[in-house]
Amino acid sequence: MAEVLNTLTSLEWCSTSGALVAAAAAATGVYAANRLLTPEDKEAEKFKKLNKLPSPSGALPIVGHLFAVGMSPHIQFSEWSKTLGPIFSVKMGSSRTWIIHNSPEVTREIIDRRGANYSDRASTDILEAASANGAMFGFGPNGPYLRLWRKHTNNSINKLKLEEYSQAFVTQSKQLLLDLLKNGNVPEGINPSDEVYLYSVGSPRVELLEDLIALGNRACDIAITPQPFSFLDDLDYKAIIQIGIVFRAIAGNFTLEFFPFLAPLLRSHVRRAENMQLQIQQLFGKFVEEVRQARKDGNEIKCACSEFLKAQETDKESGLMEDISGLGTSTTALLNCMSILANYPNVQERAFAEIKDNIGLDRLPRDTDEERLPYVRAILTELLRFRPPLWLGLPHTNPKDEEYKGYHIP
Repeated sequence: MAEVLNTLTSLEWCSTSGALVAAAAAATGVYAANRLLTPEDKEAEKFKKLNKLPSPSGALPIVGHLFAVGMSPHIQFSEWSKTLGPIFSVKMGSSRTWIIHNSPEVTREIIDRRGANYSDRASTDILEAASANGAMFGFGPNGPYLRLWRKHTNNSINKLKLEEYSQAFVTQSKQLLLDLLKNGNVPEGINPSDEVYLYSVGSPRVELLEDLIALGNRACDIAITPQPFSFLDDLDYKAIIQIGIVFRAIAGNFTLEFFPFLAPLLRSHVRRAENMQLQIQQLFGKFVEEVRQARKDGNEIKCACSEFLKAQETDKESGLMEDISGLGTSTTALLNCMSILANYPNVQERAFAEIKDNIGLDRLPRDTDEERLPYVRAILTELLRFRPPLWLGLPHTNPKDEEYKGYHIP
């Protein structure tokens, strides 16, 4: 080795031989360095060469773009997209960067076609406590448990299964309309939220995963002998309402998401989430156990809960059925629809005319009438775009660096 060093130091580097040796040494060094790099190092080097996503100006220390985002983030994100394009990044708090998708094409490519790379969840101590460490799989990390329950959901809540509950839908829809007509026919009007929430919880509206709150015995009873869930003073109904209020407050608290260093100061919030999760298990556990016992007794009830139990037994999976539930999104969507139609009477009148001309006024529209009501169907689609129950949805996260059209997604 000493001889090699002596040779190198004695060479005249400006000479031809010196230049050749220098080139060889450089090439050898590059080759050796490349061989010594781990796959992770090479991957990191690749992402360093990519462009950074565009981002709005004005980010401040610690808070990032929070002040600029304000209380209506969906509106500000839409404004920024006009100059930044359909995908950009914003700094939300001290350590979190959000990647905003503001076009169907970007969302379809990243969340749908490449969903396996973006199906994780950014969690906090509060959300972990509220979701029983991901047992409520909508808040859980990507992995075998999430994939298993996603399969259960697809098999148990599909169009064919929904047809088995059609009579319950019709019965509950009629009851809702009657309640609105009776209680709303007063000069001062009413707040329809109670009637709508009672309808949403009381009927097995299993077309949306978030409505699996209807897994309980009430929903199963309706599927056989259509009855309203109960009355507004029903103790179980009141408990569900209270859980929904607490859950929305917890899920809507982004303090730890934006400022994780505050975790030691927010232990009381974590305990509140743990207590709420215990209430969920006690309340819905009672309902699930009734369905499970009916199956054991040979009196199986046709409902979403029973389908999940069968899937669970088939796969020998022991997750908490009482945690596969959600609250309030159908109620919110229906209330939004009422509010929007009240503010756009011309749209309401055109929808009514379409129903009158194609269905008549002697019965309610059915699922089989969908193709005959294109304008009504367009209203429902636009409703979920214009005013979705969750403005930002449940944020996804990617566990490793990704690339999209030359941009680095960290």
